[in-house]
Amino acid sequence: MQSEGEAGASSFFTESRSQQHSPIPRHESELSSPDPHELSDSLSGGLHEPISFKRKQKQRSGFSLSNLFSNNTTEFVAGDAGFTSSNTRNGQLHEIVSSSRDRPMSSNGNATAQKEGGLLDWYVEGPGRRVGYDDLTAIDWIFEYTKERQRKRHLYSHGQGAVGYVLKFLDASNVWIVLIATGILVGIIAAFIDVASDWLGDLKTGYCKNGAGGGKFYLNKSFCCWGHDDISNCLDWTPWGKALGAASSGAVFTVEYLFYVLYSVLFAVCATVLVRTYALYARHSGIPEIKTILGGFVIRHFMGPWTLAIKSLGLCLSVASGLWLGKEGPLVHVACCCASVIMKPFESLNHNEARKREVLSAAAAAGISVAFGAPIGGVLFSLEV
Repeated sequence: MQSEGEAGASSFFTESRSQQHSPIPRHESELSSPDPHELSDSLSGGLHEPISFKRKQKQRSGFSLSNLFSNNTTEFVAGDAGFTSSNTRNGQLHEIVSSSRDRPMSSNGNATAQKEGGLLDWYVEGPGRRVGYDDLTAIDWIFEYTKERQRKRHLYSHGQGAVGYVLKFLDASNVWIVLIATGILVGIIAAFIDVASDWLGDLKTGYCKNGAGGGKFYLNKSFCCWGHDDISNCLDWTPWGKALGAASSGAVFTVEYLFYVLYSVLFAVCATVLVRTYALYARHSGIPEIKTILGGFVIRHFMGPWTLAIKSLGLCLSVASGLWLGKEGPLVHVACCCASVIMKPFESLNHNEARKREVLSAAAAAGISVAFGAPIGGVLFSLEV
């Protein structure tokens, strides 16, 4: 009995040892300890796109109004949607990147804005490049001042020696030249408006004939009767009633009244036709628009040469017609038009919207100074606007 128990115990221990040293099944070993090579292969095979932290572009709609007119636009939209989809393959991604690299480049390193089979996209901008501002839009102050700093840095770095100092002096004097010329031109235009409006206003009551007293047709009533305290003693000034030979006082009054009304209506109609036909922006004082432009707004043709000419001539006609208005307020617009026209040859001022508004602010002060004879008031007005 003892020998049989010992034999059973020994057989039990041998079976347990054989179970401990027996190999583990394959499916259990795969779950417990995965192979690192197989894990890397599975991860690389499952990802078809490179990992990126950039925001993906929204998939464009397949229908748009441009698809009705161009097939190239639909091809571009489909290519863009395929690029942003999650099913993009590595080979397709490589082809898209290589095609974008093969595009022609512009002089500043940006891709040209011309699409395949389409017109030039002038509105496309790039780093350090702006194509301009549309009408009734606001300017980018930061971009304009940054462009000015880069221009000055380039000027100071390349301008060395005597020639460099001359170029720097000319660049710094551009603003002073424009402002001095603006003040002189505004003064001449204001004097012309004053003399012309007085002559046209007196023309409604009579004219100065060429006589022995030295009268000329282009002289107004004050200059024609210069030196006479009593206008009735003036020989060269001729009222319309006397010119037409009216005998009675009633006839003289009727003739002079008709001429006064007709000339007033004629001057007002001429000013209206000129403004409506050639320069619509010259229709009122222009101070609200000037304040808006100085704030960074863009209004095309508001300060052009046609506006300057029609504004000056219209002021003469409208003031002479007897309308309830003055020439002091519109002179601010006239001064800004003069500055805008004079700035055309100076690229450093004309091609920078921020510096242009600085000059226009000083020109507005010149307009107020000429209109009221108050230079300090003009400076305060420029600070206000």
